[in-house]
Amino acid sequence: RGRSAVVSARGADDQGEASLRYHWSVLRQPAANAVRFAANGVNHAKNNTLTFTRPGDYEIRVTIQDRSGLSATRNLSFRVLPTLTTLVTRTTSGQTVSTSAPLSTSDTTARFNIQGLDQFGGVMPSLPSIQWQTVSAPSGGSATVTSSNGSLVANFTRSGLYRLRAQAGAIRTELSINVAPTLRSLELVTAGGDVVTPTQTLAFASSTERLTVRGVDQFNQPVTSLSNFALTTTSAPTTARVISSLSNGVLTIRLNEPGDYSFRATGGGQSVSFSAIAESTFSSIRVVDATQRTVTSTRASIVGSSTHGLTALALDQFGRAMAEQPSFTWQIASQPEDGAASITTNDNSVLATFTKAGSYVLTAQAGDLAFNAPLAVTPSAQALALFTSANEAIDPSVPLTVTSSTLDITAQAIDQFGDSFSPAAGITLSTISAPPGATDRTSTRDGLITLTFSQAGQYRIGATSGSASAEFTVDVVPSVASFNILHSNDRLLSSTSRLNVVSTSQSLSAIALDQFNQPLAVQPA
Repeated sequence: RGRSAVVSARGADDQGEASLRYHWSVLRQPAANAVRFAANGVNHAKNNTLTFTRPGDYEIRVTIQDRSGLSATRNLSFRVLPTLTTLVTRTTSGQTVSTSAPLSTSDTTARFNIQGLDQFGGVMPSLPSIQWQTVSAPSGGSATVTSSNGSLVANFTRSGLYRLRAQAGAIRTELSINVAPTLRSLELVTAGGDVVTPTQTLAFASSTERLTVRGVDQFNQPVTSLSNFALTTTSAPTTARVISSLSNGVLTIRLNEPGDYSFRATGGGQSVSFSAIAESTFSSIRVVDATQRTVTSTRASIVGSSTHGLTALALDQFGRAMAEQPSFTWQIASQPEDGAASITTNDNSVLATFTKAGSYVLTAQAGDLAFNAPLAVTPSAQALALFTSANEAIDPSVPLTVTSSTLDITAQAIDQFGDSFSPAAGITLSTISAPPGATDRTSTRDGLITLTFSQAGQYRIGATSGSASAEFTVDVVPSVASFNILHSNDRLLSSTSRLNVVSTSQSLSAIALDQFNQPLAVQPA
């Protein structure tokens, strides 16, 4: 049952056994050169090892010869039986499969031939019973092997790497098979879990629809990645624009208008066609003011009057105005604590009348949708009220009499509700008329406006803030503010200078000066 046999032969001679030579020869063998001798023709060949290269019947002759040429012979018979030492698996095309040389396949089954090799590497004429075992398999997968007369079929339930073991008695072999997933079909699945079919027409209720793209392999298992996926629009409205993208297995389709659409999705050599209809549905509300400027719900619109008009429009999922507008209701959602508003509606429009500046929210509602329009009613100067520093109201028709070179006043704007406020833009004063050569300037500090005049006379002053304005008259009356003392030759005498008098008398004259350091036209006594 092995590949070799150890044999011994002994001869006797009057000159001693050591003088004998042992010759080995083949009388019969299965094929030429089927046996080799470890030694031959020498004395030590009496102990020999015969190595066989194939099974079969052998007849060997040993001849013992002395120095004089006398000899004796004996024939030996051997039957070398084939013994299973190796199991080999090959594909039907002859490719050897093992753990070091795994087979890759994309089928659900794999066909092999298994052979038993004897101790010489020859094919055994028959196989003993072989037991098959799955050593490892992908998660959730299994393999079953059926064999008949050396042919076997392995059936797999999931893609992945399988390791199988064949065993006959003490002889075994292992082989690895990598079952690659192969895309067999392409599926599109709605959010409700329904598989899209070519005969089905999807209803797109929004401008953006999402479908799950699912590839199915040969085991009806999902394929995690799709190569060369594309969505083609095969028919659409004339001015329609379709934008699609695939991310993490989710197909996003964006439409810009309603109508009938047809699509074809392709990927991994597979395709699926489907149709969709996008009907206009009431999806949002747009509110505009009288200038058709869009009102946002996150930022208050500035209102500078006591009334404000708004119009509500129902939009479909594509941002277009619905052909048939629903009926809208308007209400005041919020208003200042000490303010109030009233509304007058006309179809989908509203006119709000306010009683006080502050924050208001008007709500337009149609069906289950509502839109909150925040309004910031700001005070707008409609008139100006002017006051002296003594807080006395300045009458535009009565001139103010001023005996100094400056005038301090304060001003308040009167808003559209008759309330006074300090305008953020401030109040600007300007000279409408003044005495010839006269100038004036203004300065403001802590809300107090100071007018500084350059000479006596009548001034007409204008005040403006935004679109509001007021005028008033100021009569700057000269008054004694200081004196000049003159001595001889009209020389000015200062209060710090010393006049030397060398006679018994000295002539001096006094001139009264007004607030602008000008001599008074009429000198006081």
